[in-house]
Amino acid sequence: MDDQNQVELYGRGHRADRLDRRGLSALDTRLVELPDSYEILEPGETLDLRSYGRILRKRLPTILVVFLILFTAILIATLKQKPVYRAQVLLEIQKENPDIPTIKEMYELDAVSDAYLRTQYSILASESLARQVIDQLQLEALPEFNSPRWWQFWPSKKKSPPPQTFTIGPVSEARDRELSQRVLERFQDRLTIDPINRSRLIAVRFDSRDPELAARVVNTLASDYVDQSLEARWQATQRAADWLSQQLVGVKAKLEKSEDELQSYARRKGLVFLET
Repeated sequence: MDDQNQVELYGRGHRADRLDRRGLSALDTRLVELPDSYEILEPGETLDLRSYGRILRKRLPTILVVFLILFTAILIATLKQKPVYRAQVLLEIQKENPDIPTIKEMYELDAVSDAYLRTQYSILASESLARQVIDQLQLEALPEFNSPRWWQFWPSKKKSPPPQTFTIGPVSEARDRELSQRVLERFQDRLTIDPINRSRLIAVRFDSRDPELAARVVNTLASDYVDQSLEARWQATQRAADWLSQQLVGVKAKLEKSEDELQSYARRKGLVFLET
């Protein structure tokens, strides 16, 4: 291939004439050196497992350091974690005013309506019953319920207040409300109420680090629920008795009025009633 043909490959016209006059020396040729860390792949060549192995060996110290840090953190958290105990009690739900059961109800497990079961379930999970148990067992004084969150245990650079500090007014009331709400939330987080399918039973469970405390909580909750149910039944009975008393007074007054009218009618007509 002569110089004229080479010029025709790179351009035509005026630019081709310039390249023809200057020759191949006009082309700028440079050699670029690549760093040692780069690997040139030939066309059609793919990255095999040996390349990945070299990368892993190169990063092995960093991987080991990260693994040791994670393993140490998990080990410390596991060793510091205390066991959690669960206590359970079963409650049987019955109607407040059970009627005479029929043959069908004696063989069916769903004699109690679903609406009534849901109502009792809501009562067991209510805040009022939970606060009643908290007050009876004085759970606000236990660190398991009143302690701050785990991220608040880290030492702070701020100077801590004196151990005996008495505050009154809105600040103290806000702190009391915050403490009460915190204890209530932790109590409800540990409380589980599950109705057993196709039965009149409801399982009440409570988790705690103290097994005796867990047992006391479920027993107190069940006892308060039973007392509350008996109180509701007694109040319903009292209301029914008061209503019956009012009805009896009205019926008695009507009966006396009817007897007086009957006696007046008998006197006017000269009727005599014979006793049998």
